[in-house]
Amino acid sequence: MGDLLPVDAELLDEQSLFSLDWINGESEARPYKQGMRVPAGSFHIAEHSVQLKAVQSFDDSVLVSLLRNPALD
Repeated sequence: MGDLLPVDAELLDEQSLFSLDWINGESEARPYKQGMRVPAGSFHIAEHSVQLKAVQSFDDSVLVSLLRNPALD
């Protein structure tokens, strides 16, 4: 529970809840169903574990640019 999704991924389980508050500021959790694409930066907030399949590499994730330290570039 509360794990950050580092890349866009496809939900393999039947359904689960993810928080997008870090992405869009919405505090209400959003339900996802099997086969839906869950965006990088989402937090898994359900009490059960969930299986996802990454659909992009971390280098292609939007998190790379958000987490980059401009002082080190």
